[in-house]
Amino acid sequence: MATIRIRYTEEIEKEFDLSGLSIAYFDLNVNAWRAVPTSLDRDRQIFSAETGHLSSWALVRVNEIVLPDEVNNAVNKLRDLPPSGSTGYLMEVAYSVDGEEFILHEERVASGGCNGVYQVGEHQAITEQDFIAMTKVDGVNQEMFFKVIATWEIGDGCPTSSLLGPSVNR
Repeated sequence: MATIRIRYTEEIEKEFDLSGLSIAYFDLNVNAWRAVPTSLDRDRQIFSAETGHLSSWALVRVNEIVLPDEVNNAVNKLRDLPPSGSTGYLMEVAYSVDGEEFILHEERVASGGCNGVYQVGEHQAITEQDFIAMTKVDGVNQEMFFKVIATWEIGDGCPTSSLLGPSVNR
């Protein structure tokens, strides 16, 4: 394990609510910033996070986003078009403020697999659905850029007696 530390300046403190900032790494698989649990030491003016990998790291502003109904529409559209041999999927949402780089929303939107059970495949494929929608950003109505990212597990596919569907609680 390693610790990532990012020192911030007084200008950052004046411009941003520090509680809305987080250390993130750029996830090359989905082309978006992925925030990680972050600690803030105000006395030393340092943000810190633990990691077990090398990546591009940055301090990002994590907005409070209300996911619009269009997210469900995009999830359903992607789920209806699985790549051949799919055995499982994970869907995530990323957002962009003013066309800047995408940041992954902290909540997973959907997952599933054969008969609703996620199964790891031999490799993965990624598909996306992009859209613009009105939503609340930090309590204010605003037009935002979104993308739903489906990471598909690819293998032998589901047995003929099962369907690729959403996760079910057991």
